[in-house]
Amino acid sequence: MPEGHAQSSPRYFELAGQIGRDIQAGSYPVGSLLPTERELCGAHGCCRTTAREALRVLVDRGLIARRRGSGSVVVGTTPAGRYVQTIDSLNELIRYSADARVVLGRHATLTAGAAMAREQGVPQGSAWIRFEGVRRVGDEAPPLCWTAIDLAERFGALGGEIGRRPVPVYTMIEERFGERVVEVSQTVDAVPVSRNIAQALECRSGTPALRTTRRYIGENRQVLMIAESLHPAGRTQFKTTLRRSPRTSDP
Repeated sequence: MPEGHAQSSPRYFELAGQIGRDIQAGSYPVGSLLPTERELCGAHGCCRTTAREALRVLVDRGLIARRRGSGSVVVGTTPAGRYVQTIDSLNELIRYSADARVVLGRHATLTAGAAMAREQGVPQGSAWIRFEGVRRVGDEAPPLCWTAIDLAERFGALGGEIGRRPVPVYTMIEERFGERVVEVSQTVDAVPVSRNIAQALECRSGTPALRTTRRYIGENRQVLMIAESLHPAGRTQFKTTLRRSPRTSDP
């Protein structure tokens, strides 16, 4: 199609679509180089600007990467939505209302077995202290969630402060023991509420719930704390903002 021809979408967008289809068809395998801008101009009868903008679209779609001195390299065969979650603090991994509080029910010592070591990345045989309870807003409403906090045994003295101070537990670890949290890994899945937890949550056994598990990792890559929460359906709503990451600029 000649430049300037009336069309429903920009010429560079159509060219990007054509190259994208060629990539998906295997004409340009992952790891291979695309034709240069000059070669694209000759093959498709377009100007240099159109070719450059088409390649930019392919970068945004996650199909190619533009590398200085190497050209345009195919890195994927299907478009990828490159979005990132933006948060201002660790507290925003899950945000509760300001008057939500933790009410602990019991605690126990435990030793990491093979399953815990594999799933949580902690040494098998390591000692932990588990604190269990619920998170409430007011005294009459049912709990927002059930929660369990596993602390490395050396942090056990914090048990008397959890739920009494309006600060996150990881902050207590940093304040009292000087061990800084540098990474938090969060996993979310859907599970039914078990019979023993249903009683604490004041709901029926088997009620669908959202489970979140967070691993707080220190500077030496050791897991300092594991926090698990179970949110029955209809009691808590999570909202997340995703923003497209900045595109890779052409060299």
